[in-house]
Amino acid sequence: MAEGTQGPCLKNLQTRCRETMFTVNDWQQFHMARTVAGLADKAHFSIALGNFDGMHMGHCQLIRQMVEDVKAIQGYAAVLSFHPHPMELIHGHSLPKIMTRQEKEAAIARMGVDGYILQRFDWAWANMSAEDFINHVLVEGLGVNHIYVGFNHSFGSRGKGNAAMLKELAERRGVQVTVMPPVALNGEIVSSSAIRKSLAKGKIAEAEAMLGYPFIITGEVVRGRQLGHVFGFPTANIIYPRDIQPISPGVYAVEAEVDGKIYPGVANCGYQPTIDANNKTMVLEVHILGEDMDLYGKTMRTHVIYQVRPEIHFAGVEDLKRQVMHDKEVAKTFFEKNETM
Repeated sequence: MAEGTQGPCLKNLQTRCRETMFTVNDWQQFHMARTVAGLADKAHFSIALGNFDGMHMGHCQLIRQMVEDVKAIQGYAAVLSFHPHPMELIHGHSLPKIMTRQEKEAAIARMGVDGYILQRFDWAWANMSAEDFINHVLVEGLGVNHIYVGFNHSFGSRGKGNAAMLKELAERRGVQVTVMPPVALNGEIVSSSAIRKSLAKGKIAEAEAMLGYPFIITGEVVRGRQLGHVFGFPTANIIYPRDIQPISPGVYAVEAEVDGKIYPGVANCGYQPTIDANNKTMVLEVHILGEDMDLYGKTMRTHVIYQVRPEIHFAGVEDLKRQVMHDKEVAKTFFEKNETM
């Protein structure tokens, strides 16, 4: 693969944003932002509700349908999501994310959405009744004309609101509601939880099929143990982000994105058990095939494509070195075959 080219698995990430999307962190700022964006004179306003973690195929289908519908009548569209995830506040522990907040916002913008409300979720929101959310926030506050939700959407205090309630109460107020059916692959409903399970098991192709694009790990390149140079196998290392869903420890064929350029590579993701049996920090070590670049301090986005093998504890460094060279050849062959597909 030539330097700076797009890999075969990146085409679904390149959807062009037709308009610049504005973002607000409080729904009460929405009307001012809408006016600044020149949308105040448009009569019809549609909104999609959801957490949209991972922006998987089901999420994309919902937002795509909303954008197509609203553009046909020259209206405007927005997405309302929450941070942190409501379950994090209610249950008191973090939920591993499939993508960063910045990546989610960029993915929503690429779909042609006009506005994005990333509402801070606190106990006032957690205790708000489903009826108040519909009447005071959506209908009276935001003035929506059409609401789009997934089939399993829940909202309001203790999650008592569901898609059926939303449809009934909103339509009484003259607001149309579209409930999108589930998307299924191989008999399983596509969901963020299903994607997390696949990633945790190292089933990368399965997760990618549900996402519609490669899983991405983003971080700053830091200095490691420098063993890669000793092996003649230099790596760019990032500490695996604590808030991102871990993948199963192992070796992967990857595409490394640095400064807007894409490079094929092979990466070890794990705890380096052969080098330090007591290590508790997950590290992603990326070797860019055919390149030896100084990337320290740069941000690297690693597109995880294919699992070469699970993580192994070798008897010694020489065994590890031989396996590393074999892994490199496996990854190289993988990219050569996929270039022609």
